[in-house]
Amino acid sequence: MDDPEDLTRKLTAGELVYYAEYHYYPSALPPFAGDIEDGALGIVTATVVTILGYTTYQILWLRAGIVTNVVRANLKLAYTIKRD
Repeated sequence: MDDPEDLTRKLTAGELVYYAEYHYYPSALPPFAGDIEDGALGIVTATVVTILGYTTYQILWLRAGIVTNVVRANLKLAYTIKRD
């Protein structure tokens, strides 16, 4: 089971993440139209704050070789963090 802290903490440049597809409503099309699949690995390259004040993360997708902005809800760490 996912640790809630892994989903809420801010990401930093260089972290390895994977895309966790989430369907906001039934029959919704995925935002990347097939370029990025569920489970795709990427590296966080920057934090981007939109004009509306939302925080997104710029991700370099390793297999696709493209860079996209993704919201935190669709990103999970590709590794575990040992807590004391």
